[in-house]
Amino acid sequence: EIIAISPEMDSEATSLEVTFPKGAVDAILEETKASVSIQSDLGRVLLSRDVLTSISKTTEGGAVTVTVAAGKAENAGGLLKGQKDVTEEALKDCSVVTIRSGKEKVTAFGGKSITLYLPVENKAFEVGKSYVVYQISDDGSVEQLVGKCVKTGGKRFLEVTTTHLS
Repeated sequence: EIIAISPEMDSEATSLEVTFPKGAVDAILEETKASVSIQSDLGRVLLSRDVLTSISKTTEGGAVTVTVAAGKAENAGGLLKGQKDVTEEALKDCSVVTIRSGKEKVTAFGGKSITLYLPVENKAFEVGKSYVVYQISDDGSVEQLVGKCVKTGGKRFLEVTTTHLS
């Protein structure tokens, strides 16, 4: 049901990049019924078949790259000034997820949702509870999403779904 890509990484790594060569997404869709999960301690990106189909249509068979990286708190802090519930402690847990086809960003998935698992180290995040997740666009606009704290592989993540990446 799921093709899991889970590379071994150095504990000091701050980003993970997975590239599907030209036509690989089409081959997954044609030869399997699976979704794709890219997972590491930096986060997890779950791409359903519907999302893969949308990416395939928008990328015209080009190479697709998914990047999961630890964000920089100072970048998020500047963009989130004025948000009353954002504390300095909360900004330690920042993640950046991008999907590209060649050099072009893929930001929409035909109205379908992707699921992101964003790592949180802070013990203030209680498993089963919901938390605000800020999605920051390239233009600096901020959208509030809701993520639920889950524990997998001994680590805590905020599970959040979105129909677009910013």
